[in-house]
Amino acid sequence: MLDFIKNMKRIFIIIIALDILLGCKPNKTNGVQSIYKTNVFKSWVSDTISFLKKSNANKNYDIILSPDSLSLEILRNYKIKNEEIGSNKIKDIQNVVLLLKEYDEIPKTNYSLSFASKYFYFPSTTSNLKYEYLFELREITTKAENETTTFNYIRGRLSGKKVVLSNGSIKKYEFNWEGTELKKVLINY
Repeated sequence: MLDFIKNMKRIFIIIIALDILLGCKPNKTNGVQSIYKTNVFKSWVSDTISFLKKSNANKNYDIILSPDSLSLEILRNYKIKNEEIGSNKIKDIQNVVLLLKEYDEIPKTNYSLSFASKYFYFPSTTSNLKYEYLFELREITTKAENETTTFNYIRGRLSGKKVVLSNGSIKKYEFNWEGTELKKVLINY
């Protein structure tokens, strides 16, 4: 019986040692996969930049490539008059117009709309994607006959606006959602 217990202890120790050795084995494939993903992203960036440079599309963008080629920013500036908006097929413009409509912020008179969009691309951590991106809007402004309105955009929504009237007076509003109801609160007068 004593020999049986000693043998069981030895077997138990061997099993624990093997478990530790096998469990702590470095996973070399993650490094290889990471290098592969990085190369796939860099190839995509190279192809994308070449396409944009050769494209006859609107040239209203700036391209910023990080020194290590692991991030790409595409900055676009838009300025459009209201009569051109309905026929415009550019998604960024359509999305900003829909956002302004959602907040009931489309001017009633003739107006122009200007804004900047930023796409920030980086390698994906998901195995079947080449890249992921973040999207941001800046400087959303409508200019009508008697006023210029600049909107604050944060994480997919408008958070407020600053209205400058033709007589020089300024009004600032904060947008608050209470359930499904939008409240526009004047924060200075």
